[in-house]
Amino acid sequence: MFSSLSNKDLEDLYFKAVTLKLDKEFIILLKEEMSRRGLKVEKVEGLV
Repeated sequence: MFSSLSNKDLEDLYFKAVTLKLDKEFIILLKEEMSRRGLKVEKVEGLV
């Protein structure tokens, strides 16, 4: 689903989604993709 995004774009999208308080399910999908790629996912307060 997010395979066309570079790692940098994926990280930027994740943090922007959290900042804008987008749908938690969407944020979880982003987080899972980051984990799948071996990217460090920082814990964000208030997010499951």
